[in-house]
Amino acid sequence: MLQIIPSPHENVVVVKATGLLTDDDYNVFVPELEKLINEQGPVSVLLEFENFRGWEAKALWADFKFGLKHPDDFKKMAIVGEKAWHHIFAVVVKPFTSGEVRYFDHDQIQKAWDWILEKKTEGSDNDQGEETEESEQVTLVPYRSIVVATDFSRHAEKALARAVEMARHYGASVAVVHAHESLMRYDVYPDDFLGPSTGFPMYDPELDQQLFDSARKRLEDMAKQIDYDKMTVEVVWGSPSATVISYAESQKADLIVAGSHGRKGIARLLGSTANSIMHSARCDVLVVRLD
Repeated sequence: MLQIIPSPHENVVVVKATGLLTDDDYNVFVPELEKLINEQGPVSVLLEFENFRGWEAKALWADFKFGLKHPDDFKKMAIVGEKAWHHIFAVVVKPFTSGEVRYFDHDQIQKAWDWILEKKTEGSDNDQGEETEESEQVTLVPYRSIVVATDFSRHAEKALARAVEMARHYGASVAVVHAHESLMRYDVYPDDFLGPSTGFPMYDPELDQQLFDSARKRLEDMAKQIDYDKMTVEVVWGSPSATVISYAESQKADLIVAGSHGRKGIARLLGSTANSIMHSARCDVLVVRLD
């Protein structure tokens, strides 16, 4: 599956690649991407591999043809992956584009965004550690873009209610995101560059898509009940914490709201989605507990 994530960042396209890519995926994806290129000109792409298994032969050929057709239409391409051959893919892509290509591991997603957006890394300015006059001034800016993580639990419902309450106060937009983890598992299929062996019948892509579509309908129904005109919903393939953090970056979010079960002790140390977001996101994070 190839999924383009809508983003307000100018000339930036966010793409998720998950599972096994087919020719049908490219028949939908290529026209969408070419439309963006025609509208915006050369773009920078952040491509995230999430539980990615490779290409069918026809899909690989479609990818190759697309690269030959658009050698000068990409300024930067950040490839975020989790496997050794994902890194190799970044090397293979370079001869087919005049733009810069760089690979990042999943735990470097923030660095990938910094590179795409040409942000300076923390500490690059004022290397002597001297505080400037501006740094002494504390200015609170009203929230403009709020991202809410939901897993359809009671915790998430309370988090969404709190986020909408704040959004109405500030006049902010609310983007509700649900991360759908593919049913395909690494321990089921061999690590084959051209996709899984047909000898493993356990994965059902149609069922996976049905679950994805069902989650989106639940979000749409939820949005209708709340009736807030600045609310959007999105289902994104991927693991919860990494997906929410990257999605918040793609939306220029200045606040993430997530629900928490409020666990303590060893359960807290083992981690949760809310805890992971709180320690990894660079924007403000509000963790709403269910009493």
